[in-house]
Amino acid sequence: MKLVIVFERRDLEKLQIGVLVEGWERVKRTGSKWRKYKKEFTEKERKYIKSKHALFYRWYLVTGLPETHRMNIRNYKLIQRAVHFFATV
Repeated sequence: MKLVIVFERRDLEKLQIGVLVEGWERVKRTGSKWRKYKKEFTEKERKYIKSKHALFYRWYLVTGLPETHRMNIRNYKLIQRAVHFFATV
């Protein structure tokens, strides 16, 4: 059984998805940063980050953050790691 947590808007704001949205293209276009990204995250993690990028893009640039969003804590921590990575490269 997976534990799924309902995150409220303020929790999602703390996640700083804008860093991931803006950093994604920068990392994709730069070979050395892309290699660092591939080294930092497993294939499964990269696939999850890529799948969430479209959702976060929509939230960040189109609709705004929702009032609530369900996510398990492992994926929340993965997104935190990804945001930290994109902020530092």
